[in-house]
Amino acid sequence: MAFSYWEARTWLEDLDVLVVGAGIVGMSAALHVRKLHPNARIALVDRSPFTDGGSTRNAGFACFGSPEELAHDREVLGDAAAADLVRMRLEGLGLLRELLGDAAIGYASTGSHALLRPGRPVPDLASLNAWLAPVTGLSATFLAPPEPPRGIAPDLLAHATFSPLEGVLDTGRMVARFRALLAAADIPVLHGLAASDLGCTPGPSPRPRIVLHRSQPQPQPQPQPDSLTLTPASILLATNAFARDLVPGLDVAPAANRVLVTDPVPGLDLRGSFHLDAGYVYFREVHGRVLIGGGRHFPEAAEDAAGEAVRRRLVEELGLWVPAARGARIAYDWTGILGVGAARLPIVRTAPEVAPGVVVAVRMGGMGVAIGTAVGKAAAELV
Repeated sequence: MAFSYWEARTWLEDLDVLVVGAGIVGMSAALHVRKLHPNARIALVDRSPFTDGGSTRNAGFACFGSPEELAHDREVLGDAAAADLVRMRLEGLGLLRELLGDAAIGYASTGSHALLRPGRPVPDLASLNAWLAPVTGLSATFLAPPEPPRGIAPDLLAHATFSPLEGVLDTGRMVARFRALLAAADIPVLHGLAASDLGCTPGPSPRPRIVLHRSQPQPQPQPQPDSLTLTPASILLATNAFARDLVPGLDVAPAANRVLVTDPVPGLDLRGSFHLDAGYVYFREVHGRVLIGGGRHFPEAAEDAAGEAVRRRLVEELGLWVPAARGARIAYDWTGILGVGAARLPIVRTAPEVAPGVVVAVRMGGMGVAIGTAVGKAAAELV
C-alpha cells in the first residue's frame, strides 16, 4: 500500500534524523539526539511489531561478563581492549538505569553466580580481580559465594563464583519506559516499516537516501508503489545483526539465541542470576518461573536449523541444574537474534563509504542490555 499524504507529511518528510532500528541502541540514540539537538525533527522506524533483535527478546540480565568469558576476552583482545569492553558494559548499565530509573524497569541488584561443571578449568580469580580493580573499583569483583547457591543441584557444581555488581530487570518494562520517554520527547516510533537501498543523493550537496516500505501491506491490491524515498540530513543505523542488509561488508552477522520460560514452579527458591559455560547458558527466576536461555555453543546447534535440538538440551540442563523445575511445562519459547562478529567490541562510526550523514551503531555481541545505551549515546554524538 502506498503512503498517504498524511503519513508522509506528519511523520516522515523533512526529517533531520532518521533512526533505523527501534531497539535499545536506536531508542537511546534518538533520546540523546534530542538532548543534543532540541529542535531536530526525529523519527524512529522498525520493520517488526516489536523488534526482530534482542531488545524485547532478551533474558533481562544486567551483566558484564562471567569469569570464564572475561578470561577468554583477555586472551583474544588483550588486557587493555578487554578492560575497555568491561568498562563500556558497566557504563552502559549505569546510563540505562540513570535514564530509565530502577523502579520503572524493575531492576534488582541480585548479584550473579557463575557455575562450573566438573572438568572445566577454574579461572584465575586473583589475576582477574587485579585486572578488573581499576575498572570496577573493587578489590574483589569476583569472590567465593557467601553461601552455596540456593536451588541448585549440588552434585553438579564443581566450582562457583559470585559478583555483587550484576542484577536483573524486566525487559518489557524497560522497553515500555523507553517508549514513554520517546513520546514525551516528541519522537515517533513507527513499526512495520522496513528500510532498503541506503545510499547517497547525487549533486554538489549530497545527502543520505533511504527507501522505506510497509513490511505488512494491506491485502487489497494497490496501484501505487509500496515505498517512500527519504533524504534526511542524517541516518542513524541501529539494526545490529541485520546491518549488512544496508551496509555491505560490515563485520556483523545474525546468531539465533533460544529462550524458554516455564510455568510457575511450586517451591522454587532460586535467587540471583546464573551463568554456565562462559555465559553461553544462563538462567534465573522470573515471577515464580524459571527462565533459561542460550545454547548456541552446543555442538548440535550447528546442524539444528529449527532449533529443536537446542531446545531439548536447554530443557535437559534446566532439569539437571534446578531440581524444583524438573518436568515443568515450557510456557514460553522464543528466539532472539544477536549481532556478532569476529571482534566483540561494537561498531560505532560514521559510514562515509555509503553517504555523508550516515552513522552505524551495531554488533552488540549479545550484550545489548549492558552496552546498548552507551552505544546509542556514542552514536548520537556522531550525528
